[in-house]
Amino acid sequence: MVDMYEDQLEKEIQDGLDPVAVCTQLGECPGTSCLLCKTLVKEVKKIIGKNETKDAIHNALYQACAKIPSPGGESAVDCDNLATMPDVQITLAGKVFTLTPKEYVLEIDQGGEKQCISGFMGINLPPQLGNFWILGDVFMGPYYTIFDMGNKQVGFAKATDAASKKADTAKMSVSADFSANLVQ
Repeated sequence: MVDMYEDQLEKEIQDGLDPVAVCTQLGECPGTSCLLCKTLVKEVKKIIGKNETKDAIHNALYQACAKIPSPGGESAVDCDNLATMPDVQITLAGKVFTLTPKEYVLEIDQGGEKQCISGFMGINLPPQLGNFWILGDVFMGPYYTIFDMGNKQVGFAKATDAASKKADTAKMSVSADFSANLVQ
């Protein structure tokens, strides 16, 4: 969006238009990108404060884009912040499972440059489904998982270092035990 409309966004923000007016002018409202556009403009206005120079707006547009998750649900993370990011605790049937930033942030090499992507991603589901979590590879990397369909339960255990490094092996050693009933 910024690449397509940068000059218009800069001008309309300098002109003091509110987010709805800016996004309507761009043809994004009404439409599927309306909320994204309004969020971007609001964030830019918050970042620049009263400094409405073209350079300030240009920099703020890209700062704001870095804060907004992608339409696919994934989010970039500053790799330099991994050491200060919190552990995430997930409680299942009264047992706490902890994920460290090294476990829930994917570090990738993109043409010689390190990039980090959160292993958590948003998903839009109909409201009638309620709150919903999918425990995917981010969770199943550090936790050995057994699906016991016969007994309608799933079991988790902390994978040992050897097991988590060799996730493709047929037999994994585990250091703890837990199981919960599957929801029908």
